[in-house]
This record gives sequence, C-alpha cells and structure tokens, in this order.
Amino acid sequence: MKALEENNGYEIFILTPPPINFLISPLFLVAFSPRALKKMAAYFNNFLFWLENMFLLICFFFYMLAHSPLIIAKTYYQLTKINGCMTKLGYTILWTFFGFFFMIYISIVDTCMLMNILCLDNSIVFDQSEEEKIKLERHKYYIYRDIIRSIE
Repeated sequence: MKALEENNGYEIFILTPPPINFLISPLFLVAFSPRALKKMAAYFNNFLFWLENMFLLICFFFYMLAHSPLIIAKTYYQLTKINGCMTKLGYTILWTFFGFFFMIYISIVDTCMLMNILCLDNSIVFDQSEEEKIKLERHKYYIYRDIIRSIE
C-alpha cells in the first residue's frame, strides 16, 4: 500500500480506521503545513495507541481477577495434599487471610508486565543517547527473560 511507504504525516488520513477517523478532524487545521502535520500525526498516533491499549489493560486486569476464585479454590485443594496437620492448618489460615490480596497483587504485576511489553512499541522514534539505548535493550532482556520463565 502506497500510504504505508510515506512518512510525511498525510498517511494518517488514510490509515485511520472509520470508527476512530472522526478524531483526526483537528489535524485538518494543520494539513497545509507538512512539518506541523508530521509532528501532530506522530503525537496523534501515540495517543490512539495508548487509548486503545488502556482499554486492553483494563480488560486484562479484570480478566486476571476473574480467574482468582478458580486459583484460590485450586490452592485450597492443593493444601489438602500437604502432610502434617499443623502445617496444613497454618498454610490454610495464611491463604485464607492473604490469598485474595495476593491474587490482586499478582493481577497488578501481570498487568504492569503487559504494559511494559506495550511500551516496547517502536512506532514512535525519539532521539536516544547510547546510554538510553543500552537501558532499553536491558529492559527488553529482562521482560523476555521473565516471559520465558513464566512459560516454563
């Protein structure tokens, strides 16, 4: 598609899908200045990216919370397999009082991990120093490492 090859700001008028394209109407005010349009289009693309992904993050958080009752029930079942009456009683009491809060904590951590993955989007390129590039690569490494560990 020809619009994907362009990088002058005008491609936003073509690539924005119909439910959202009414939001680009303010860009028509700067359409006569290619430099201003390119800058405004970059900010607008970033705004749309995070607008869509905020909905995703909120839904993901509630999706993770919806799994909490099943995980709590499964943990109670796993607690029945522990040997020793006092150990079993101690773990059951701990899980009863702190299990729900732990599940909220895990849901928040998973949502933050998803947000970190979304932050790795390279659609908006800023001038970065060498030190910032190294930090970004290290950050990507830690995210990929944590994803691999969670799958294992």
